[in-house]
Amino acid sequence: MRLVVENLSKEYRGGGQVVQALSKVQIALRPGVLGLLGPNGAGKSTLMRILATITQPSSGRVLWNDVEIAHHPDPLRTVLGYLPQDFGVYPNLNALEFLEYLAAVKGIQTATVRKRIGELLELVNLTEVAKRPLGGYSGGMRQRIGIAQALLNDPQLLIVDEPTAGLDPEERVRFRNLLSELSGERIVILSTHIVSDVEAVASSIAILAHGHLIAHDVPEALLASVAGKVWQVVVPSSELYALRQKHLVSSTAHRSDGVHARVVADAAPENAARPLDPVLEDAYLSAVAQPGHHCLGYCARGLPRAHSPSELFVDLGLCALSGLSGDSRQTYAAGGTHAGDFQFRMGRWTVVARSECVHFACGLLFREEHHPARPRHARGTDSRGHSDLEIHLRSWENGK
Repeated sequence: MRLVVENLSKEYRGGGQVVQALSKVQIALRPGVLGLLGPNGAGKSTLMRILATITQPSSGRVLWNDVEIAHHPDPLRTVLGYLPQDFGVYPNLNALEFLEYLAAVKGIQTATVRKRIGELLELVNLTEVAKRPLGGYSGGMRQRIGIAQALLNDPQLLIVDEPTAGLDPEERVRFRNLLSELSGERIVILSTHIVSDVEAVASSIAILAHGHLIAHDVPEALLASVAGKVWQVVVPSSELYALRQKHLVSSTAHRSDGVHARVVADAAPENAARPLDPVLEDAYLSAVAQPGHHCLGYCARGLPRAHSPSELFVDLGLCALSGLSGDSRQTYAAGGTHAGDFQFRMGRWTVVARSECVHFACGLLFREEHHPARPRHARGTDSRGHSDLEIHLRSWENGK
C-alpha cells in the first residue's frame, strides 16, 4: 500500500489573475497517520481534493500502488474514505437512512451494511439519535456523521479535512484516539491548522505554506530542529508588541507578573530568558517563518527602512479586513474567538496577516468612524491606484 505524489502543482485562473495553490509538491506515504499542517490558504484542501480524485492537478501526478489516479481513478475510489471540509447532509433523512444511502452509492454489499452502520454509529457516539432527522443535528453531530460515512467501506486511504471542526474537547479526544486505532492498516491523512489535533496521533508530519511543502518528517525530527531555541520571556503588556516585532512568539499567557511569552530564537532574546523544552507548535511556527516561507504579518523583517514595522503591521491588517463583513469586523474589534492567519492576494504577491494585525486595524477603522481624521498609516492608494502595502512590497522586492 503506497501513495506517491510527484511534482504536483495546481493553478487557479480567473479575473486575469493566476493563483498558485500548489507548487511542485512531492511526498511518499505508507500506512500510518500523516498530519498535514499549514495556515489557512496554504493549499491543504486543494491537495486533499486532488488526492480524493475530485480535482485534477495542473501538472505532476499522484500514484496509488503505482497507478496514476488522474487516468485510472477507480482503483483508488473503491478503497477511499473522504471527509471534506464542508460536509453536507440530507436534512430529512435520519442517520440510518443517510448512511444506508451512501453505502448503496459506494456499492457496499447490502448483507453487511446494517451491521457496519451500527458499529460506526456506536463508534461516533450517535446510536441514541440514529433515528432523528439530520436537520435537527448540531454541527458537531453532523461532523460525526461525516466521519462515519468516510469509514463505511473500511478504506485503505482515509482523507479527513479539518475533521475536528465543531467537535467539543471530549469528542476531539475520542476522534484522535479513533484515528490512532485505524492507522495501523491504512494510510490516514489528517489535514488541519490545529497543531494539537496531530501532535498525539501523527506518525509523520508535513507542513504546507503558500502551496509549497516546506517540511516532511517524523515529529521527533521536527522537535529536534528547534531544540535549544525556545525561551520564556516575561514582559509587561505594553512591551509585547515590540517583542513580536523582533522575535517569533509562538504563544502568550497573561499572568499577575506580566505576559509570559514563548519565543523561538537561536539565542536568548534577553538575559532573563528561561530555556524551555520545544513542542510541536514551536517547530511548526519556526518552519513557516523561515526565510523564503515566512509570513510578512509575523514580522517586518527585510522591508524598506523608510516604512516602519508598525505602519506595515497596520496596513496588513487593513488589507485583510477588506474582505470581511461588518459583523466580522465587530467580532474582531471586540477581540472575538476568531484565530489564525488571513491570506489574500495583492497583485502577484500572496500576503498573510496575523490575527493581531486584524485586531489592531479593526480598532483603527472603528475609531476612524468616530473621528473623521484618517489614520496616517492608512493613506489609501497613490495616483496609479497602488495601495501603501503594494508600494511597500514593490520596494522590498526591488531591494532584495
